[in-house]
Amino acid sequence: MKNPVVRKKVLVVMASMMMVLSLTISQTANGQNGSPGILPQFRQAAEAHVNFGGKNYTLVPNQIGIFPRVYVQPEETILVTVAYLGVASGAGVLVQAEDGGQIVETGSVAHHGRLNKQGQISFTFRVTNQLGVYRVVLRQGEDIKQLDFWVGSPQLQGEPASKTPTFNAH
Repeated sequence: MKNPVVRKKVLVVMASMMMVLSLTISQTANGQNGSPGILPQFRQAAEAHVNFGGKNYTLVPNQIGIFPRVYVQPEETILVTVAYLGVASGAGVLVQAEDGGQIVETGSVAHHGRLNKQGQISFTFRVTNQLGVYRVVLRQGEDIKQLDFWVGSPQLQGEPASKTPTFNAH
């Protein structure tokens, strides 16, 4: 970058980005996001039980609340039970289909339910015949979980078919 005008514009943009990042971190550290001086910890321990086509999976979310991807067939109907560990029964949970599909109980893309006595919410989700990802987001208080269903081949780009990741049904 030999042009000093271009270099100056790049430096101004970079400085602006650093100020925004610094302000965000400062607000979080000072408790301006609702927590007293610490980063927010909204992740409830949970596990999902997913059943479809005679297969049963038990899934545990990663540290940011996303469950492992599950590969399904077009127009598959999936029974999902999410168990929240340590959350009181009766707590509300909003279930939303983010990328299409349908929550069967409501016939729409959203469902509001309550945790049962075991701290679980169950719903049925149906994907369409369109290939791609179908994310289902669950919001329980400030906690957010995400299920990923994939219609299509599970083969990774550039990977031979023998290296395709699979889940073991039990």
